[in-house]
Amino acid sequence: MTLRSTPPRTTLLWQGLLLVALNVSWALVMARFGRGDIYWVVGVHAVLVALVVVAVRGVPRRAAFRLRGRDLALGVAVGVLMTVGTYVAFEAARALVPELTTHVSRLYRAAGTETPAVALAWTLVILTAEELLWRGAWIDVWSARLGATVAAVTSVLAFSLTQLGSGSIIVAVLACTCGAIWTALRMYTGRVGPGLIAHAIWTPTVILFHPVV
Repeated sequence: MTLRSTPPRTTLLWQGLLLVALNVSWALVMARFGRGDIYWVVGVHAVLVALVVVAVRGVPRRAAFRLRGRDLALGVAVGVLMTVGTYVAFEAARALVPELTTHVSRLYRAAGTETPAVALAWTLVILTAEELLWRGAWIDVWSARLGATVAAVTSVLAFSLTQLGSGSIIVAVLACTCGAIWTALRMYTGRVGPGLIAHAIWTPTVILFHPVV
């Protein structure tokens, strides 16, 4: 996500603080995980976050989402590799930690509060808002303020800590791992699109269509 011009440093500062506030609100909403229909709660919040990001940062230039052939191929390839890697890593992990199966099954039960169609629709809304916030606005604002490396690292950390609001270390670890990959795609290509594609392949597959347990 890019601006047509770089705003003053004071503007970048208050925009950055607003993004931090959005992280806090997202973590508070994630605390609803396991207490009812999480999709509608997080989904509506995700829509509001996306609207705030667009209102504050402006409508993203088409270049931020435009996909060249290699960007599209990269996003698909990374999404598929992440998905396959998740199943392989889980099998290896539960061989070492058998109780992991119980914990992950509990997470799936807590998330299974909607029909597949509704869950998929909200999942796509939520992951789009996540990309706009953490791989889009967060990196743009803090890159201009503190540099690209700091922006990328803090993006991953902020995303992970926010997901920790769910009360699950497993969710936070997944967010850290996946967030690092999607952030790397944003930094490498300069676009949100490739990471969004990878995200849209991994999350519905692993969470909705073909759970690991």
